[in-house]
Amino acid sequence: MKIPKVVRSIISSRLIKTYMAYCKDQDYDTFSRSTLYNILNVCIASQKKNLHGLDNTTADGMKAMDTLTDIIKKLQLFGLEEEKVEKLKNIFASANQHLKFEIKGHLATSSTCLDHCTTFSLSDSKSTQFRSTCAHEHSEGCTKCSIIDKSLLELSNTFQTMNSIPAEIVDEIDHDLSRAQEQIMTWKAHCVRTVHQDQAKQTVLGNLKPHQALIVMDWAMKFLPVRHREAQSDFFGKKGVSWHVSSVVTLDIEAEPEFKTNFNVHTLVHILELGNQGWFSVAHIITDLLQKLPLILPLVTEIFSKERQRWMLPLCAIDFLHPKYQCKWRLAS
Repeated sequence: MKIPKVVRSIISSRLIKTYMAYCKDQDYDTFSRSTLYNILNVCIASQKKNLHGLDNTTADGMKAMDTLTDIIKKLQLFGLEEEKVEKLKNIFASANQHLKFEIKGHLATSSTCLDHCTTFSLSDSKSTQFRSTCAHEHSEGCTKCSIIDKSLLELSNTFQTMNSIPAEIVDEIDHDLSRAQEQIMTWKAHCVRTVHQDQAKQTVLGNLKPHQALIVMDWAMKFLPVRHREAQSDFFGKKGVSWHVSSVVTLDIEAEPEFKTNFNVHTLVHILELGNQGWFSVAHIITDLLQKLPLILPLVTEIFSKERQRWMLPLCAIDFLHPKYQCKWRLAS
C-alpha cells in the first residue's frame, strides 16, 4: 500500500485519541493503542512545529486564547472567586481544544445543526451569487460548538459585573477582550472556510478533464537574500523579498488506466523585489500567468482558480464559497 505524503498538525497521542473516539461513535472495532502507535511509526509524516507564517489566522486565534487566560488572571487579582476562575479556565481550555482539533470533524455541507452547516454559514445575505438555500431546517444544536460563544459571553458578563477594577485597568481589559473575541470568531470562520474549500477542491480534482486545470495561488513567506560571507553591516535593515507561488494541477493523460487520478503539478513563481503584496500586484501576476500558461500547457483551455487571500473576492470571485459558484476563466485561443 502506498503511503501518501502528509503533514500532521497534531501529536500522535491526540490523533489516536480522536480516531478511537470516532470509531466508538461509528460503533466500529479498531486496533489497540499500541498497534495504532506502531502504525503511526511506520507511516512517517512531517510534524508541523512552527505555526506562525503557515496559518496566521490560527496563530492569532491561539494567541487570543492566551490573552483571555491572562484576562482571567487579572480578574482574579481584583476579587474574582477561585471557583469561578477555574470554571472559566476549563471552559476556554475546552474551546481551545475544540477549535484546534475537533471543529473540522463536525462540519458538513448539509446539516440540521446550525453550527455544522457550512452552506448556511458561508452564504452571503447581501449577494445572491454567493448564497445558497438549505433544503432542511436547522433544528439541532451542538454543545461543543456552542461552547465558544457561551465562553466568550460568560467572560464578558463576569467582567462587566466586577466593580472593584480601576478605570485605567477596565479600559485595558475591555480592549484586550474585544480584540480577542474578534480574533477567535475569525478563527472559527476560518475553520469553516477551510473545510468547505477543501471539499470544493476535491470536487474539482475528482471531475478534472484533460483540458482543465486547477491553479492554487498564495504568497510564500518572504525570504532574505544572503551574500557569501555577508558582513554584519549588510544584514541589518535588510528587507525581505516577496514571492508569489502558483501551482497548476492538470490531469496526467499519460498515466496507466488504473491510475486515472494521477496529476501533474507545474509550479510558477513570481518574485517581486519592490512590489507590495496587494491586489495590484496579484492582478499583474494573474495576467502574466494567463499569458504564460498556453505556452506551458497548450491543451488547457479552462481553469479553476483557488486563492487563499480574501481580498481577491472582488477581483475575480474565487474563494470556493460554493462548488457551483466557482469562477472559470476561458483562455483565448
